Amino acid sequence: MASAYGVKRLLLGLGLCLWVGANAALAADVDLDKADALMKQGKAAEAYALLEPFEFEQSGNIRFDYLLGIAALDSGKPDKATLAFERVLAADPNFAGARIDMGRAYYQLGDFTRAKTEFESVLTQNPPPAAKATIDSLVPGRRSRLMRNRVVMHPASRFLQLVARLAGLADTHTVFYHVYRGSMAKVRNVFDEDIYAAMVVGAFESFEGTLYDHDWMELGGERLLVILPAKEKHDIAARMEPELARHRAGDRTLELCEHCGLPVALNHLRWDIPNAVITDRRSGTRMSFVDGYAFSAVFRELIAELGDEIVPIIVEASREYTLRRLEETGFLGRELGREASYREFIELLPVYGQGNPRKWEIAGDALEVVIENPHSPHLLAGQLLAIYESVEGRRGSASIEDIAYQRVGITVTPAGD
Repeated sequence: MASAYGVKRLLLGLGLCLWVGANAALAADVDLDKADALMKQGKAAEAYALLEPFEFEQSGNIRFDYLLGIAALDSGKPDKATLAFERVLAADPNFAGARIDMGRAYYQLGDFTRAKTEFESVLTQNPPPAAKATIDSLVPGRRSRLMRNRVVMHPASRFLQLVARLAGLADTHTVFYHVYRGSMAKVRNVFDEDIYAAMVVGAFESFEGTLYDHDWMELGGERLLVILPAKEKHDIAARMEPELARHRAGDRTLELCEHCGLPVALNHLRWDIPNAVITDRRSGTRMSFVDGYAFSAVFRELIAELGDEIVPIIVEASREYTLRRLEETGFLGRELGREASYREFIELLPVYGQGNPRKWEIAGDALEVVIENPHSPHLLAGQLLAIYESVEGRRGSASIEDIAYQRVGITVTPAGD
């Protein structure tokens, strides 16, 4: 039977063999050339697995730390990457490549403020063309390490970008997206920043089920929209929840263009879809199609807060805006006649999503219109006041009557009657 001393010697020898075997890799030199080759082949995970066991002993070696950082970053470990890049930048603060990749890592972590700081730091150093081109590659379409991490987007996000172009709101290209962490997108030709940002935030909250906020920033001459997770919803945002009413079924059909599928009645508009610009050919002015629920919610809250006294102000603002548009488009200078002018204006209402006019008539000095599924009765009243004033040559007064569910009657009579 083996003695206790013999057993101890056996266990000690076995333990020593296991320790030597487990640490054989540490005794060998790290193959940085192989790691670099793996990175160039797009095998970031393999490169990281090769480098990671040597981190302790190679820490401080700039080439090792940089390779480890980009391998970690491109294999989905941005938190590990920042540690490696910190060591690189501590040794060489002017290493533009490491600072750019540190910015990439912060993007992936959702720390957009630090990411912006890193990129701006490189730009102020008058970087060489290659480094500046990497930063400029925030513009989608160019390939660089900055964009090597593929942007995997929620399908609804891609659909939102297409709708934004079709509606003339903005030309958007995603730079960064992470579920529940937010996104960053380059935005060109935005029609209205506040409206577009609100729509994007609402869309993200809808299809991810979490709260978001937004911010705008400039980087390399580009306008970027940053969507960030929010801890709480602003009181006004909670009050602005849209009320999605069930529409009445309609039977109106529109003649569509056989080439683009848009209503022929909109042939006065020119669509530049790639650049998200819609131009009214008659006036040369830019326009867009905006979701009407947002304005309806604003009017609802204004009335709830200030009372019915605010309604005439809303109607008057709509009248003034419509009069200006009628003048800009040359509508006022056309001699169509009384009935033809009303008909052309009213029949364009459904084309622009304002509502479906079921019937209308001129009764003496009055214009009476019944509209189903009205976008906003108050805006419609202002629009009808504007066309009435244009045709009749005098101010009018509008009254709104709820006839039935999703059906209103608007009557315009001479002011003072």
